[in-house]
Amino acid sequence: EETLAEIARAQEAQQIALEAARAERTAAADERDRARTGVSRARREAGELLADTRRAADDMLARAEREVADVRRELMRQRNLGTSRAPRGAEAFEDLAKKAKRVRSETVEAPRTVEAVEADEESRGPQPRVGLWARSRTLGSTGRIVEISGRTGRVTLETDGARLVIPADDVDVVHEPIIGPAPPDLEAEEIRRRAAARVSPTLDLHGERVEAALERLHAHLNDALLAGLDNVVIVHGMGTGALRRAVREVLAEHPQVRRVRGGRRDEGGDGATIAEL
Repeated sequence: EETLAEIARAQEAQQIALEAARAERTAAADERDRARTGVSRARREAGELLADTRRAADDMLARAEREVADVRRELMRQRNLGTSRAPRGAEAFEDLAKKAKRVRSETVEAPRTVEAVEADEESRGPQPRVGLWARSRTLGSTGRIVEISGRTGRVTLETDGARLVIPADDVDVVHEPIIGPAPPDLEAEEIRRRAAARVSPTLDLHGERVEAALERLHAHLNDALLAGLDNVVIVHGMGTGALRRAVREVLAEHPQVRRVRGGRRDEGGDGATIAEL
Protein backbone atom coordinates (compact mmCIF):
# COMPACT_ATOMS: atom_id res chain seq x y z
CA GLU A 1 0.00 0.00 0.00
CA GLU A 2 2.84 2.39 0.81
CA THR A 3 4.42 1.62 -2.56
CA LEU A 4 1.13 2.30 -4.34
CA ALA A 5 0.78 5.56 -2.43
CA GLU A 6 4.29 6.61 -3.42
CA ILE A 7 3.56 5.76 -7.06
CA ALA A 8 0.35 7.78 -6.89
CA ARG A 9 2.19 10.76 -5.39
CA ALA A 10 4.90 10.51 -8.05
CA GLN A 11 2.29 10.39 -10.80
CA GLU A 12 0.50 13.37 -9.29
CA ALA A 13 3.75 15.35 -9.11
CA GLN A 14 4.55 14.39 -12.69
CA GLN A 15 1.09 15.51 -13.80
CA ILE A 16 1.50 18.85 -12.02
CA ALA A 17 4.89 19.39 -13.66
CA LEU A 18 3.45 18.48 -17.05
CA GLU A 19 0.57 20.92 -16.64
CA ALA A 20 2.98 23.65 -15.57
CA ALA A 21 5.12 23.02 -18.65
CA ARG A 22 2.05 23.13 -20.87
CA ALA A 23 0.93 26.38 -19.26
CA GLU A 24 4.37 27.92 -19.81
CA ARG A 25 4.38 26.83 -23.44
CA THR A 26 0.88 28.24 -23.93
CA ALA A 27 1.94 31.55 -22.37
CA ALA A 28 4.95 31.72 -24.69
CA ALA A 29 2.71 30.99 -27.69
CA ASP A 30 0.30 33.73 -26.61
CA GLU A 31 3.22 36.14 -26.30
CA ARG A 32 4.38 35.27 -29.82
CA ASP A 33 0.85 35.76 -31.15
CA ARG A 34 0.67 39.18 -29.51
CA ALA A 35 4.03 40.08 -31.02
CA ARG A 36 2.85 39.01 -34.48
CA THR A 37 -0.35 41.01 -34.05
CA GLY A 38 1.69 44.08 -33.12
CA VAL A 39 3.89 43.66 -36.20
CA SER A 40 0.83 43.25 -38.45
CA ARG A 41 -0.77 46.38 -37.00
CA ALA A 42 2.45 48.37 -37.48
CA ARG A 43 2.72 47.21 -41.10
CA ARG A 44 -0.92 48.10 -41.77
CA GLU A 45 -0.43 51.58 -40.29
CA ALA A 46 2.77 52.02 -42.30
CA GLY A 47 0.89 51.00 -45.45
CA GLU A 48 -1.86 53.53 -44.75
CA LEU A 49 0.75 56.23 -44.13
CA LEU A 50 2.50 55.31 -47.37
CA ALA A 51 -0.79 55.50 -49.31
CA ASP A 52 -1.59 58.92 -47.80
CA THR A 53 1.90 60.15 -48.67
CA ARG A 54 1.56 58.98 -52.26
CA ARG A 55 -1.89 60.57 -52.64
CA ALA A 56 -0.65 63.89 -51.26
CA ALA A 57 2.40 63.80 -53.52
CA ASP A 58 0.27 62.94 -56.57
CA ASP A 59 -2.07 65.85 -55.80
CA MET A 60 0.86 68.23 -55.42
CA LEU A 61 2.37 67.06 -58.71
CA ALA A 62 -0.96 67.39 -60.54
CA ARG A 63 -1.37 70.98 -59.29
CA ALA A 64 2.15 71.91 -60.32
CA GLU A 65 1.73 70.41 -63.78
CA ARG A 66 -1.59 72.24 -64.25
CA GLU A 67 0.14 75.51 -63.36
CA VAL A 68 2.92 74.76 -65.84
CA ALA A 69 0.37 73.99 -68.58
CA ASP A 70 -1.51 77.24 -67.86
CA VAL A 71 1.68 79.29 -68.04
CA ARG A 72 2.73 77.50 -71.24
CA ARG A 73 -0.59 78.38 -72.89
CA GLU A 74 -0.36 81.99 -71.71
CA LEU A 75 3.22 82.24 -72.94
CA MET A 76 2.30 80.94 -76.39
CA ARG A 77 -0.63 83.37 -76.58
CA GLN A 78 1.60 86.32 -75.68
CA ARG A 79 4.26 85.28 -78.20
CA ASN A 80 1.61 85.04 -80.93
CA LEU A 81 0.42 88.53 -80.02
CA GLY A 82 3.99 89.82 -79.90
CA THR A 83 3.52 91.48 -76.48
CA SER A 84 6.37 92.68 -74.26
CA ARG A 85 5.16 90.47 -71.43
CA ALA A 86 6.54 87.37 -73.13
CA PRO A 87 10.00 87.53 -71.45
CA ARG A 88 8.41 87.72 -68.00
CA GLY A 89 6.08 84.91 -68.99
CA ALA A 90 9.08 82.85 -70.04
CA GLU A 91 10.70 83.44 -66.65
CA ALA A 92 7.49 82.40 -64.90
CA PHE A 93 7.31 79.31 -67.07
CA GLU A 94 10.90 78.35 -66.21
CA ASP A 95 10.20 78.81 -62.49
CA LEU A 96 7.10 76.67 -62.61
CA ALA A 97 8.85 74.04 -64.71
CA LYS A 98 11.57 73.78 -62.04
CA LYS A 99 8.89 73.54 -59.36
CA ALA A 100 7.14 70.74 -61.23
CA LYS A 101 10.43 68.88 -61.65
CA ARG A 102 11.17 69.22 -57.93
CA VAL A 103 7.69 68.06 -56.93
CA ARG A 104 7.90 65.12 -59.34
CA SER A 105 11.22 64.11 -57.79
CA GLU A 106 9.74 64.36 -54.28
CA THR A 107 6.74 62.31 -55.42
CA VAL A 108 9.03 59.48 -56.47
CA GLU A 109 11.46 59.73 -53.55
CA ALA A 110 8.90 60.00 -50.74
CA PRO A 111 7.50 56.47 -51.21
CA ARG A 112 11.04 55.16 -51.61
CA THR A 113 12.00 56.76 -48.32
CA VAL A 114 9.08 55.14 -46.51
CA GLU A 115 9.84 51.78 -48.12
CA ALA A 116 13.51 52.13 -47.15
CA VAL A 117 12.50 52.66 -43.53
CA GLU A 118 10.23 49.60 -43.70
CA ALA A 119 13.06 47.53 -45.19
CA ASP A 120 15.44 48.72 -42.48
CA GLU A 121 12.95 47.77 -39.75
CA GLU A 122 12.45 44.37 -41.38
CA SER A 123 16.20 43.72 -41.53
CA ARG A 124 16.54 44.27 -37.80
CA GLY A 125 14.34 41.26 -37.08
CA PRO A 126 11.97 40.85 -34.14
CA GLN A 127 12.60 43.00 -31.09
CA PRO A 128 13.41 41.42 -27.69
CA ARG A 129 10.30 40.67 -25.61
CA VAL A 130 9.80 38.82 -22.34
CA GLY A 131 9.13 35.14 -23.08
CA LEU A 132 11.06 35.03 -26.36
CA TRP A 133 14.38 33.26 -26.82
CA ALA A 134 17.51 35.25 -27.59
CA ARG A 135 21.24 34.77 -28.05
CA SER A 136 24.02 37.00 -26.76
CA ARG A 137 26.43 37.76 -29.58
CA THR A 138 29.26 38.49 -27.15
CA LEU A 139 28.85 35.54 -24.78
CA GLY A 140 27.44 33.03 -27.25
CA SER A 141 24.77 31.99 -24.73
CA THR A 142 21.13 31.33 -25.62
CA GLY A 143 18.24 31.62 -23.16
CA ARG A 144 14.74 32.83 -22.54
CA ILE A 145 14.21 36.56 -21.93
CA VAL A 146 12.76 36.88 -18.43
CA GLU A 147 13.17 40.62 -17.88
CA ILE A 148 13.75 43.81 -19.88
CA SER A 149 14.81 47.00 -18.12
CA GLY A 150 14.08 50.19 -20.02
CA ARG A 151 15.90 52.17 -17.35
CA THR A 152 19.23 50.39 -17.80
CA GLY A 153 18.77 49.21 -21.40
CA ARG A 154 19.53 45.62 -20.43
CA VAL A 155 17.80 42.27 -20.74
CA THR A 156 18.02 39.25 -18.46
CA LEU A 157 18.50 35.86 -20.12
CA GLU A 158 17.76 32.64 -18.24
CA THR A 159 20.08 29.97 -19.56
CA ASP A 160 21.13 26.61 -18.10
CA GLY A 161 19.85 27.52 -14.65
CA ALA A 162 21.74 30.84 -14.61
CA ARG A 163 20.65 34.37 -15.38
CA LEU A 164 22.79 36.73 -17.44
CA VAL A 165 22.22 40.49 -17.55
CA ILE A 166 23.41 41.87 -20.88
CA PRO A 167 22.89 44.99 -23.05
CA ALA A 168 19.74 44.86 -25.17
CA ASP A 169 21.70 45.66 -28.34
CA ASP A 170 23.85 42.55 -27.81
CA VAL A 171 20.99 40.05 -28.23
CA ASP A 172 19.36 38.53 -31.30
CA VAL A 173 15.90 36.98 -30.99
CA VAL A 174 16.07 33.32 -32.07
CA HIS A 175 13.67 30.40 -32.46
CA GLU A 176 12.90 28.36 -29.36
CA PRO A 177 15.50 25.58 -29.21
CA ILE A 178 14.37 21.99 -29.68
CA ILE A 179 14.47 20.07 -26.42
CA GLY A 180 16.98 17.25 -26.59
CA PRO A 181 20.71 16.75 -27.09
CA ALA A 182 22.21 19.42 -29.30
CA PRO A 183 25.59 19.56 -30.98
CA PRO A 184 28.17 21.46 -28.95
CA ASP A 185 28.47 25.16 -29.70
CA LEU A 186 32.23 25.30 -30.21
CA GLU A 187 32.27 29.09 -30.42
CA ALA A 188 30.38 29.44 -27.12
CA GLU A 189 32.64 26.83 -25.48
CA GLU A 190 35.71 28.75 -26.62
CA ILE A 191 34.26 31.97 -25.19
CA ARG A 192 33.62 30.24 -21.85
CA ARG A 193 37.11 28.74 -21.81
CA ARG A 194 38.72 32.11 -22.44
CA ALA A 195 36.53 33.74 -19.79
CA ALA A 196 37.56 31.14 -17.21
CA ALA A 197 41.23 31.63 -18.08
CA ARG A 198 41.29 35.41 -17.82
CA VAL A 199 38.66 36.33 -15.24
CA SER A 200 39.92 37.57 -11.89
CA PRO A 201 38.03 37.25 -8.59
CA THR A 202 38.79 40.94 -7.97
CA LEU A 203 37.54 43.93 -9.97
CA ASP A 204 39.20 47.27 -9.24
CA LEU A 205 36.87 50.21 -10.01
CA HIS A 206 38.63 52.68 -7.74
CA GLY A 207 38.65 56.21 -9.18
CA GLU A 208 36.35 55.47 -12.13
CA ARG A 209 33.16 57.35 -13.02
CA VAL A 210 29.96 55.62 -11.97
CA GLU A 211 28.58 54.95 -15.47
CA ALA A 212 31.81 53.46 -16.83
CA ALA A 213 32.35 51.49 -13.63
CA LEU A 214 28.91 49.88 -13.80
CA GLU A 215 29.50 48.84 -17.42
CA ARG A 216 32.66 47.02 -16.31
CA LEU A 217 30.83 45.54 -13.32
CA HIS A 218 28.09 43.98 -15.49
CA ALA A 219 30.66 42.51 -17.87
CA HIS A 220 32.78 41.15 -14.99
CA LEU A 221 29.78 39.49 -13.34
CA ASN A 222 28.91 37.70 -16.58
CA ASP A 223 32.52 36.53 -16.97
CA ALA A 224 32.63 35.38 -13.35
CA LEU A 225 29.42 33.38 -13.78
CA LEU A 226 30.69 31.74 -16.96
CA ALA A 227 33.97 30.92 -15.21
CA GLY A 228 32.11 29.36 -12.27
CA LEU A 229 33.47 31.68 -9.55
CA ASP A 230 31.77 31.52 -6.15
CA ASN A 231 32.33 35.17 -5.27
CA VAL A 232 33.93 38.36 -6.54
CA VAL A 233 35.53 41.29 -4.73
CA ILE A 234 34.63 44.74 -6.06
CA VAL A 235 37.12 47.43 -5.04
CA HIS A 236 35.49 50.87 -5.25
CA GLY A 237 37.35 52.85 -2.62
CA MET A 238 35.91 55.19 0.01
CA GLY A 239 35.55 58.60 -1.67
CA THR A 240 32.12 60.23 -1.49
CA GLY A 241 30.37 56.87 -1.37
CA ALA A 242 28.52 57.40 -4.68
CA LEU A 243 30.33 54.58 -6.48
CA ARG A 244 29.94 52.23 -3.50
CA ARG A 245 26.18 52.85 -3.37
CA ALA A 246 25.79 52.34 -7.13
CA VAL A 247 27.81 49.10 -7.06
CA ARG A 248 25.85 47.66 -4.16
CA GLU A 249 22.53 48.64 -5.75
CA VAL A 250 23.44 46.76 -8.95
CA LEU A 251 24.62 43.73 -6.98
CA ALA A 252 21.47 43.70 -4.83
CA GLU A 253 19.26 43.64 -7.95
CA HIS A 254 21.34 41.12 -9.91
CA PRO A 255 19.48 37.79 -10.21
CA GLN A 256 22.65 35.69 -9.85
CA VAL A 257 24.06 37.43 -6.76
CA ARG A 258 23.09 35.47 -3.66
CA ARG A 259 24.50 37.81 -1.00
CA VAL A 260 26.23 41.19 -0.78
CA ARG A 261 28.42 42.33 2.11
CA GLY A 262 31.06 44.89 2.90
CA GLY A 263 34.68 43.86 2.94
CA ARG A 264 36.45 42.74 6.09
CA ARG A 265 39.58 44.49 7.26
CA ASP A 266 41.81 42.12 5.26
CA GLU A 267 39.54 42.50 2.19
CA GLY A 268 39.70 46.27 1.94
CA GLY A 269 37.16 47.24 4.59
CA ASP A 270 34.44 49.64 3.51
CA GLY A 271 36.33 50.37 0.31
CA ALA A 272 35.35 46.97 -1.08
CA THR A 273 32.18 44.95 -1.56
CA ILE A 274 31.98 41.16 -1.78
CA ALA A 275 29.32 39.51 -3.91
CA GLU A 276 28.55 35.81 -3.43
CA LEU A 277 27.33 34.29 -6.69
